[in-house]
Amino acid sequence: MYNEKALEKYNRSLTISEGIGDKLNIALTLAQVGSVKYEQRRYQEAITALSNAISIFEELESPYLELAMKDLDSITEGIGEDEFNEIS
Repeated sequence: MYNEKALEKYNRSLTISEGIGDKLNIALTLAQVGSVKYEQRRYQEAITALSNAISIFEELESPYLELAMKDLDSITEGIGEDEFNEIS
């Protein structure tokens, strides 16, 4: 239940951030969505959200890039490299 409420708030944040073109907040929110999706074992969605966040962080040359990459690495370790490669 907590995770679903968090996702609702993150989705609202994404809508607002996209509407005003706030790329940093979009990336930060996508990274949080990725974490929640991972906790829910929705691995493909988690990987997609984190990958999108990473792309934006790279574009912005953001210091948050390293954290998002660590989160993606954690997913790889958590589900195994073979499964990660199958679903990413």
